[in-house]
Amino acid sequence: MAATLIQSDDASFPDRPSHNTGTGLRVTLSENTNGSYLEYQPDSAPDPLHVRVMIAPDQVSDGHVTFMDGLDNTDAETFHITFDADLNQIQFTVDSTTLTATRPTALAWHAIEITIDHTAGTVALDINGVNLASQSSISVNPTTTLRLGCLGKHNDTTGTLDLDEWLIADQAIGTVSITPTTPYANDPAAWLVVYNTQSSDSITWAEYYRQARGIPYANLCGLNLPTTETINASAFASLTQQIQTYLQNNNLENTVLGILMGYNVPGYANITGIGPIESIPALLHTTSTVAGTTANPIDASTTIIRPTADLLNGKRLTARLDAPTLADAIAMIDRAVALEATDLTNASGASEVTLWLDPYTTASELTTPHINAMTNWSQSLSAQQLRIPIEVTEATDSEPNPDFAQISHDGFYWGWSNASPPAGFFASTTGQRIFAFDLHTLDTTAPTLRDWSTGRWVGAAFTAGYAAAAGTSRNYSLSSLPQATIFFAAMRSDLTLAESFFLACPILRDGLFIVGDPLTTISLPR
Repeated sequence: MAATLIQSDDASFPDRPSHNTGTGLRVTLSENTNGSYLEYQPDSAPDPLHVRVMIAPDQVSDGHVTFMDGLDNTDAETFHITFDADLNQIQFTVDSTTLTATRPTALAWHAIEITIDHTAGTVALDINGVNLASQSSISVNPTTTLRLGCLGKHNDTTGTLDLDEWLIADQAIGTVSITPTTPYANDPAAWLVVYNTQSSDSITWAEYYRQARGIPYANLCGLNLPTTETINASAFASLTQQIQTYLQNNNLENTVLGILMGYNVPGYANITGIGPIESIPALLHTTSTVAGTTANPIDASTTIIRPTADLLNGKRLTARLDAPTLADAIAMIDRAVALEATDLTNASGASEVTLWLDPYTTASELTTPHINAMTNWSQSLSAQQLRIPIEVTEATDSEPNPDFAQISHDGFYWGWSNASPPAGFFASTTGQRIFAFDLHTLDTTAPTLRDWSTGRWVGAAFTAGYAAAAGTSRNYSLSSLPQATIFFAAMRSDLTLAESFFLACPILRDGLFIVGDPLTTISLPR
């Protein structure tokens, strides 16, 4: 035999729905040209016909294998789908027309969905929830029999092909979506992870993040995007629409609370053509493609309220995880995971990390309320409940400090200082560095994430080994200043980094955004 079929747990799609306890189908290919397959005959020929299957073809080599086809009521073939191992392509052929799409090799499993609308005469090929090819003016008889397995192959093709989650319907199916286990954004299934299919490193990053965080395959949104960090207004409008279409087509619109823009995905948009450069993560708090701020729908000024879909009222949490190199971006993931497994206290139970608080030093009618709020909080009971030491510049704590030019054991830095950190500011490598944020309102603290040598706060923080930071690509209003009181109270309550920063921002879409793993949750000393 050239192909054998067995049901196997090893062939199961890892995100199989929890109600389904079956096994996957493993197709073992050997040299020769014979085939073996399963056959299914619907009660009626669906029109339009939608067929979705999950495939893992990494072990197929040399040549090609046709793993699905359809027959009409005369047993004539209506379509077939082939994986070409040499070209790394999925090929969908119907009515002598072949639609072709390249498979992202870094991902093990892929959702292949084909559509045949006999009445309209149109066909389409989707991979991983995104339409990659379509054709009109197609004439084909309705499909009455479907077959899955090995329908034909190149004589030399060998290896194993795993197949699972085979669905047939008369409407769009989408990927295998996973329902979050909680209503909060600490569930990996509550995040959409956007990666760039035009960058092989971006695909590699997405798979690394999926494995590190348990992101469902359906929540990996691979889009054909520019590889530039800044895009224009039309490209941003397209990006926004593609994200919304993906959420709608894959049954994720009501379960995704946050959007993470990944490595080599555009991070800034020049909407007006003349500036300022807008932060895409900040803009994606809403679906609007026009720049403009909006109020945070959740008031956490008195009580920490964990965001849910109802409370967000159409808004979404966002984050960005980009860096100069793939290694840098992966290191950011590793730092977050390592911090979560790290005890931040020493043998005596004392904190190994310090919060360095650096309020703005030049008082004015506008800045004084914010300065007072930060310094008063540093001496409050809620700050003491953090169980970590707080160092404050100027004569604002019980042991007055001069303006510090260098810090150590800095688990957190929350400041409002110069546009760039002083020379040697992050020189000491002592301590578990978690989150750094400078509140400078008039200078861009993150003009780029793809060059950490610019001397700005965000790049300097990551070079120093921080797991996460926050910044902006333009100036912003004092009324949008994130509130340290809320941020640290939320972190103290075991909320994620993304949840904590979102709650701390009274105004959304004003340029501010977090960089790092949004799922990071830190267990502060008890």
